[in-house]
Amino acid sequence: MSALLDFLRGDGRDARGRGIAEIWALTNDELERRHDFIQWLFPLDTASGAVPQSPVLGPEEVAILRRDRAIRANLRRSLDRMLAFYGLAWDGERRAIGLGPDFREQAVVWLSPGNHNLLRLTRILRSLVLAGETDAAGALFACLEGLYRGPYRRAIGPQSFAHWAAALRPPGGAG
Repeated sequence: MSALLDFLRGDGRDARGRGIAEIWALTNDELERRHDFIQWLFPLDTASGAVPQSPVLGPEEVAILRRDRAIRANLRRSLDRMLAFYGLAWDGERRAIGLGPDFREQAVVWLSPGNHNLLRLTRILRSLVLAGETDAAGALFACLEGLYRGPYRRAIGPQSFAHWAAALRPPGGAG
C-alpha cells in the first residue's frame, strides 16, 4: 500500500507527519494559512503546481481509491470539513449542498478574484470524481454554480467556473 493510501485510510501520515484526523481538527484559520494538506486530503492523478512534491495517484491507486470503503468514507469526511471551511453545508438528506449558517463570515476568506481557495475547490471536485464520489461532486458543483450565477460571479470569474466544470469530466477524459 502506498503512503498516500495509508494516509487516506487513516493509518498513515502525510509528508509532515500528520494523520488525517489531525488535519480535520485544524481550525479554519489554520486551513487558510497552510497550503500543504489539500493535496493529501484530495489527491489527483496529476502533479500539483503549488506543491510539486505532493503525492500523485497512479492508475492502480485510483482503482483502489474507487473501491476502498474506508478511504471513500474518509474522503467524504474530508469534504465535510472543507465544506465547513467554506461556510457550506449538506441538506438534511445529504443530497444537496447549500449555504451554511456561517457562510457570510467564511465567504470573506475565499470568495475573491484569484483566491487560492478557488483552485482548492477544483482539486476537491476532481478528486471526488476520481474516487467515484460523483454525487458529492455534483452537489458541490451545483452549489458553486449557484454562487457563480448569483451574486459572486465577479469574485469567482469565468476561468474558475470553467475549471470547476472541467473537473467533473469522468476519468480518462471521456464525456
